[in-house]
Formats: sequence, structure tokens, C-alpha cells
Amino acid sequence: MVQSFVKYLQDLFLAYLNRNKPIDALPYKYVRKGMYIPVPSSEAFSDYPDTEKKKLIAHAKRICEEKKLSKELTDNLVATVWGESGWNPNCVNRQTDDWGLCQFSRRYYLREYKMTDRQAIEQPIRCLEIMAENFKRGRAKDWIAFRSGGYLRWLKKTI
Repeated sequence: MVQSFVKYLQDLFLAYLNRNKPIDALPYKYVRKGMYIPVPSSEAFSDYPDTEKKKLIAHAKRICEEKKLSKELTDNLVATVWGESGWNPNCVNRQTDDWGLCQFSRRYYLREYKMTDRQAIEQPIRCLEIMAENFKRGRAKDWIAFRSGGYLRWLKKTI
């Protein structure tokens, strides 16, 4: 009982912080009149089909090949996406306000590429193209999973 009340208060506080954000930016959860909070992917989209993940990984490898990224950079990009979103294009991190497959932040990548959070979710291929361009330019450290070294545990990941 106490735990659910604490969770309710946390949700209410997050809803207050996010009160000016667009409601149509999915996924959001209703808290109370006029208040919505972004829902983390683990709650909103607990499972994303492995068949779809495989298709996205194949797209990523094709994009990296087209952009002439080395095998090492390609593998690092694939592992970084595992660490960022688990290859779930619907992923939203409500703590960092990062959106989509490549976890683009409103503060940086969404602004730089003139995208909305909804576009980051709905256009995973475009996000992969942008990510590959930036890996090629030496900006891999823009992603937390890469900068922290967390991507290393995903280098051998297969589905």
C-alpha cells in the first residue's frame, strides 16, 4: 500500500515536470487531469519481437556498409544500440529524455537534426543513418553506452 502510494507520488512529480511536453509524443501515461508522464520502454513496450530486431540490425549493417564504416565501427554501432535501446525503436528513457532506437536527446541530436521525439520513434532507419554518420565522424562517445564502455558487453550479442 505504502509502496504504491510512493509510486503514485513519483508519477505525479514526473507528470508535473513534464506538463509542457506534447501529449502526442508516445508513449505517455495518464496520471491525472492534464498530467502525463513518459513511460519507460520496459513498461510501455516490454517486448519487441526478435524478428523485427534482426531486420533493424540488418538495416544498420547495410547503412554502415554504404557509409563505408569499418567492420570495427559497424560492430561498435550495433553493440551501442544494444546498450542504448536493446534494438527497440519505441524505447524512451524518461530520466534522460532520450527517444527511439538510437536514444536521441531533445537537447542534442533531435535539435541538431530538426527531429521531434515522435520522429525518433517512428523513423528508426533515419536515426541509424544519422548515428552511422556520427560514428564515422568520431562522435561515438556521444552515446552513453559507448562512452561508458557498456557497449563492450554487447559486442558478441546475437538473437
